[in-house]
Amino acid sequence: MMKDGKVVSQNTVKKRVRAACAGRWVGKDRARYAGFGDAKYYLPTKSEALAFLSRQEYPGFQDDAFDCEDFAFVCKAYVVNFQQKPDSTLENKSLCIGIAWGRFAWVDDGKQDHACNWLVDDKGNFVWYEPQTDKFYKPESAVKKSLRLMLV
Repeated sequence: MMKDGKVVSQNTVKKRVRAACAGRWVGKDRARYAGFGDAKYYLPTKSEALAFLSRQEYPGFQDDAFDCEDFAFVCKAYVVNFQQKPDSTLENKSLCIGIAWGRFAWVDDGKQDHACNWLVDDKGNFVWYEPQTDKFYKPESAVKKSLRLMLV
């Protein structure tokens, strides 16, 4: 049950994401894209995010069949499915958990393209979330000039 976080505008989320990801985008071409589809977002507390995300179960890793982007998609689908449940307390609110593609220090020392999730908590803290290991990482774990796409 989500109830201790806070609801903020899309602009508030954009500002926090831009600040956390500054200098990490690939060039200034069309590949640099962050998509925000909703007007308002629910920013969970850290404890809500930990409790919520750790409940999700994933299939085992299978190279090219169920790999990083599939973990990230399933995590986001879990979020969307949860939002639709009557007891979720998130009616008409989008949980601020998204998907990202880029290079991250925890994967082959940042030398390999990877997909993961990200979130902003109720204190405005931006973190990367690795659904394969259920771990959180600091914004600077994204390699500079490596982000290609972020969606929420």
